[in-house]
Amino acid sequence: MNKKRKRIQVWFGILMTACVIAGCGNADNGSGDKEPETAQQKETAQQTDKETVAEARETTQAPAAEGEDSAQYAYIEQVMVEDSFGDKAEHAVYAPVGSTSENGFLSYYDHGLSFSAMVYTSEVSSDVACEIWEELAREQAQEWENDPEYADVQAGEVVEAGDDKYLVVSADRMDYNGIPYQVKKVFYIDMREAGRSVEWTLELSEIGSDEHTAPIVGELAQCYGIAPDCLTVDGVWAQEDAQRQAAQQDVYEPEEGSPALERADGYQYLGTTTVAFADGTLQSPVMAPMGSMTEVTQSRILASMHGVSVRIEWDKLPTLNYLARLEDNADADCRIAEESGAGNIRRSQTMAMEGFETAAYNIVTYEETAGTGAEKDTVAKVRCMIRLKDTYAVICDLTLRSGGYDASTDQLLQELEAAYGINLSEYYRDKKTGNDRDSKGQDTMADLLAQSGLNNRRAPSLPETIQWFNASYAALTYSNGWDWQLVGGLEPTEDNAALADMMLRSSWSVRDAESARETVDSLIAEGHREKCREYMEQLEEWGLLDAGQEKLLDKLSQLGTEENPGRYVIAYQMHQNKIAPEYIAAWDLCRANQLYADYYLCGYMSYEEAMDASLENSLVLQGMYSSWEEMMDAYLVGYQFWNGDLAVTADSPSLRRYHYYEMLRDLPDGPYSLDWNLDLKKDW
Repeated sequence: MNKKRKRIQVWFGILMTACVIAGCGNADNGSGDKEPETAQQKETAQQTDKETVAEARETTQAPAAEGEDSAQYAYIEQVMVEDSFGDKAEHAVYAPVGSTSENGFLSYYDHGLSFSAMVYTSEVSSDVACEIWEELAREQAQEWENDPEYADVQAGEVVEAGDDKYLVVSADRMDYNGIPYQVKKVFYIDMREAGRSVEWTLELSEIGSDEHTAPIVGELAQCYGIAPDCLTVDGVWAQEDAQRQAAQQDVYEPEEGSPALERADGYQYLGTTTVAFADGTLQSPVMAPMGSMTEVTQSRILASMHGVSVRIEWDKLPTLNYLARLEDNADADCRIAEESGAGNIRRSQTMAMEGFETAAYNIVTYEETAGTGAEKDTVAKVRCMIRLKDTYAVICDLTLRSGGYDASTDQLLQELEAAYGINLSEYYRDKKTGNDRDSKGQDTMADLLAQSGLNNRRAPSLPETIQWFNASYAALTYSNGWDWQLVGGLEPTEDNAALADMMLRSSWSVRDAESARETVDSLIAEGHREKCREYMEQLEEWGLLDAGQEKLLDKLSQLGTEENPGRYVIAYQMHQNKIAPEYIAAWDLCRANQLYADYYLCGYMSYEEAMDASLENSLVLQGMYSSWEEMMDAYLVGYQFWNGDLAVTADSPSLRRYHYYEMLRDLPDGPYSLDWNLDLKKDW
């Protein structure tokens, strides 16, 4: 069994053991609880109910009788209306849910509908009452014909619905943008007993209609025996208005006196400008969408179009570790989404942005209720951070809302992908759209920053052997948000020397050249290999090294708080898989190279002394493993042992450290593109 295979067994063995330790108390997968009914399932069930009701009432031409069970309806209900002109008795009227009745007048205004009803008592015959009703309805049609705001007014014939009657008047109007839309008004007389009648009107318009409009008028048509076509407006306003709004979003008119974007070559939606950092020491190019909702100031750019909101800022970070800032932002996005009642919250790993050395992004996705309905919008918070020199950074935050998508969204998302080296294909409106980006002829943020001398990605200037040293501890360098192409990840400045010195004091208790030498010598000679051996010996003394997991867990549950049970679990699993403590030498020797680099930055060793020591150490490291991957396997087992990390949670330090290694491994010119078997020699 090779070493790599052994490491993989340890990894998953730890996962299994950790689940036992945790007791699975927080696990809810496969609980057997019934899943909440989805909006689609509810809609399907509701539609089935409506079809059943329609079949039962297909021969009914009159409205539902008073007192009849109205549970069959979801959007209309019985509302009591007083006969204010007669004996003040109350009568049930089917009306949209949410209608109000006061002083004998029922009213409803919502979802593009206007519904009103009154009860009348008359001493005339029903025929005469119907004639009066029709005359009033046609007077309304005449009013529309005389009003220049209405065109193509059509008054239909009176239609009988059992003992009741209705009449429909339709017309066209223009909105403020000159787009025609259709309006209809339905007049209905519901004949009751003893000379009473309920007269109601329903006015509906394309403007204001939403997903609730059709179900409401559908149930009204079903209840009152009205032909469904009479209660629909089927003009082209919605489509033309959507096209107008989409086109209007693309009109970019910068405010006079404000910085302006210029259209970027090869882009339909993105433009470029140059911004200055507040301290005046640095200027940076940026790329942003150009539209009617784009605002450019001295400190930020805001833009919103086609369901995508963009916020770009340029500032100095509190520390060099931009990755930690990204992780904190994602934590905050998840917390805010949870507190707001959002569902299906998902968080991506941190991912590298193509074309950059020190830039990354992550995405938090969740679902939130759209308006007042049951529909869900998918929201994606995309956090991008590009670290420039020192702690200067360009921060680009995107918010994608599926409810605001239109036919232009995918093109905009693809342009943002090309410009910033990210992947948003999961969030396309059309899932069939490919994300194969050909950026030929297109500027990208990486290109613009490189032209300005601000992109940290550059051709390595160090000899290959020293690059190899840097690669051995690159995962740690990257996790700190630093540059693996620099010795120790940092420029040799006074500020960085102070930073390295502070970290050596707090993490290693190194305060001078003597303690520095003692620390690294101990690490190379023994390190955590010796500590792992001690844990295995303790397990053997307890009689647990070859015992079953149940006995091991019983013992671990009795340990005091000063003990680290995770280390015992990892040492146990290593032994079970025949992995000796010496295997995790990579964890110790890689850190030795990192210490030599820090000693150089702090002045505890000269550059030549630090590189000479790194060469001697690296030759030993190179001889112990066959590849970068195998070395990283051993390094991570050592890291897990040191941390006592069982790698069972999403925020596991070991999983995160391995992910940083994967990000570096996938860089075309990253540290692990170097040949593991490079002829290491003194070339400095």
